[in-house]
Amino acid sequence: MLPDRETMVQNLYNYKDSYTLESPLYKTSIIAFMNSMLGEDLSETGCITALAIFRDEDQGKAMISAQQKGILAGLDEACLLLDNYRTHLRYQRAMKQGRPIQDGDPLEANEDPILYIEGRIITILEVERTILNILQRMSGIATEVHEQQEKIRACGSPSRLAATRKLQWGRMDKKAFIVGGGLSHRRGLYNTMMIKDTEIDFWHYLEDGDMDPDSETVRIEWILGSIARCWRQREKSTGLIVEVQTPKEAGIIAHRLKNLQNGHYYPCSIMLDNFSPDQILQTLEKCREDGTYDWTLFESSGNIRNASILDYARTGVDVISTGTPTHSTNVLDIHMKVLMNKR
Repeated sequence: MLPDRETMVQNLYNYKDSYTLESPLYKTSIIAFMNSMLGEDLSETGCITALAIFRDEDQGKAMISAQQKGILAGLDEACLLLDNYRTHLRYQRAMKQGRPIQDGDPLEANEDPILYIEGRIITILEVERTILNILQRMSGIATEVHEQQEKIRACGSPSRLAATRKLQWGRMDKKAFIVGGGLSHRRGLYNTMMIKDTEIDFWHYLEDGDMDPDSETVRIEWILGSIARCWRQREKSTGLIVEVQTPKEAGIIAHRLKNLQNGHYYPCSIMLDNFSPDQILQTLEKCREDGTYDWTLFESSGNIRNASILDYARTGVDVISTGTPTHSTNVLDIHMKVLMNKR
């Protein structure tokens, strides 16, 4: 029995549980990343300005807050960083991760408090920029994804946004994307098989040089050969994603994936690389007519910008893969200020 399409999407593109502090791989990787950020900022000396002005025993309190509407992300990661300074600092969360920031709390002079920090002033100043970078970037990504997903929902489309693997901050960018309501592509090369143009090009490299790499027939043979090899190893993977360049390729691959499943569903997706919305509509309609649509998901990918996302969403394609929220991040207005009065 085939699962419903939403379940199919979740099976192949939902890695939410992989991007929490309960995941040893995620936690270890972000600790290493944040330590690298701190090391870049402090080197072996620390903040020479703070060390020149303040005594080691000087204590203070500060508030990290937002002055802009958005979705809060990066709080768990920021608090994990602060956990490394427990002998010098204490902190208190004022907001929950993933919560909408409403832009203005009268109790805090038109600011929404996120985090209170108190303790050794020198240490607060040393970690300030790293914490703000984490919160600003991750919240900016989460906010943009949330806004785009809301627009997609408003136009009546079931399409879901998914982060690509081309990310500047790696797993932390994916986490922000997920907090904003998006999905994630495969965790890495190790968990989901994906046949791309690179693999197909290597077929040509290994084959007889007289073969025309631009021949549609030859290219499809190479794709089908790659699928056959991956299918024999499918138990090692969470699913199979195949990149195609034309509606004809998509139709042939959809037929092959349905035949390979032979009535027993296995997570599959066809990536429609650089397809126009019209080509996507044509492809989906043809696959419905052929009876192959129900056996595979369809993902649009390739230079999809915010301005064109709704055009793709209106096709009803299952997943829209985009890196725009992470490549061109509008950071959220989050800053730290010293609290002059004791609380």
